[in-house]
Amino acid sequence: AKLANIFLSDLTKTDNKTYNDFNKEKLRRALKNPKQNEHVLREISQFLYRCSSQYKRLLKYQAELLTLDHNVVPIYDLEKPPEPSKFLKSYGKTLLLLQKMNIKHEFRKVLLTAWREDCFYGYVYETSDSFYIMPLDGRYCRISSVEDGVFNFAFDFSYFKGKEIFLEFWDSEFLSKYNLYKAEGNSMRWQELDPKKTICIKVNEESHDEVIPPLVGIFEELLDIMDYKSLMKSREELSNYKLIIQKIPLISGSHDINDFAIDLDDALAFGERLAEATPDLVGSVVTPMDIDTVEFKKDDTSDINIVSQATNNMLNSAGYSQILWGGDSSIGLNASIVTDEAMSFSVLKQIQRWVNRYIKYHVSGTMVSVKFHEITIFNKDKYVERLRNGATLGLP
Repeated sequence: AKLANIFLSDLTKTDNKTYNDFNKEKLRRALKNPKQNEHVLREISQFLYRCSSQYKRLLKYQAELLTLDHNVVPIYDLEKPPEPSKFLKSYGKTLLLLQKMNIKHEFRKVLLTAWREDCFYGYVYETSDSFYIMPLDGRYCRISSVEDGVFNFAFDFSYFKGKEIFLEFWDSEFLSKYNLYKAEGNSMRWQELDPKKTICIKVNEESHDEVIPPLVGIFEELLDIMDYKSLMKSREELSNYKLIIQKIPLISGSHDINDFAIDLDDALAFGERLAEATPDLVGSVVTPMDIDTVEFKKDDTSDINIVSQATNNMLNSAGYSQILWGGDSSIGLNASIVTDEAMSFSVLKQIQRWVNRYIKYHVSGTMVSVKFHEITIFNKDKYVERLRNGATLGLP
């Protein structure tokens, strides 16, 4: 069978992709005008995802919190029930479509990008037995409308300048609209893509005109942690050194300045011999001043506490429980998890509406709807127990 196959990179070219090194001052400037600096905040988030283990863990925690369990329920008018054969046909087609969509795999990638960048833009490639969501670069996408409670977006077709080879393999919609852009110019630079083939999931749903990473509030703390780790590394290297000072003796009773008992050239020669005889991590210096040996000791406990405290400050700023990171107390953990779940459930509702809209587009006369359960990796057992207890008393 033909599978959904999409060209992602030009193997005839060597691409060099680099990520800028960001500092707190650049972050603060971007936050003063986030609308005009969406690309900067997105790049900082991508940079931290690759360089900060704490940030990566937080994003994966939030993206993988949901189990994405779902089931199919009827939506026809109970006073006018459909013919059983028509209902079963609609029900069967929906089940086959859901199986092909492989929701638990495809939407993990959607959620991770959404939590990292606030908004995921994707294009759906589907065949009779294959399904794939291709992510699009957020720099070239912009929310343009809402349909059936789901966001649609426009694409910047200047993306293909110098990348025309992709047009041979991507959906024909991109080629036709790119040709329109070349013919009409900048007036057709931004064009809305076919809603039947696109998906847009936004974490901060309440502000459709701004795309800001959801955890932008802890970016400065994450940069602090990286600075502290660099400082610890410098201290670690410095602590391995020891400095030996050779004092040049003066002639006793002399009142002349620089009246050394040893010729300066001889003293320097002895200093060079000492340097040759000592290990690389031991330095030496020749001086007429009173200086003792110098050791660059470190305070292991203090260094560890600095990074630990910075990590705790970051978690507190983000509203996450420190217990999730290996703490030894469970006070407040359950309440913290409930808050984390609530943030994920709002995104889950978007996914549910998009899946149902996709079914409406691709299953004619559908009589069923997909319901996603508010189940996470933490509350799954309690959720099942609640349903079981409700069943013993009679479910509606």
